[in-house]
Amino acid sequence: MPAPHTDRRPDVLQWASEHRWEHDEATFDDGQIIRDEFRKEGMVVRAVWLHTPYSDAMWARGLLERPMRAPMTIPRVARSTSRASLEAVLSGTLGM
Repeated sequence: MPAPHTDRRPDVLQWASEHRWEHDEATFDDGQIIRDEFRKEGMVVRAVWLHTPYSDAMWARGLLERPMRAPMTIPRVARSTSRASLEAVLSGTLGM
């Protein structure tokens, strides 16, 4: 498993592309904040990345919105426990 300060955004963009998610991004605060938005079948996944002097892409927070269900926080990028991850959501392996 990569260190927490490793840039995992390229992995996330690849997972989204492999599983046919539509992608939109926005940059704020002179590139210090990147917001990725992925859409597929009525679901929306928002991921926020923070750039600091110590890291190119540090995971900050993710949110999954589904029709007729409460939003769900995504606390991690890659699968390592039973908790939700961007990898599980984007690859379709999260039990929803």
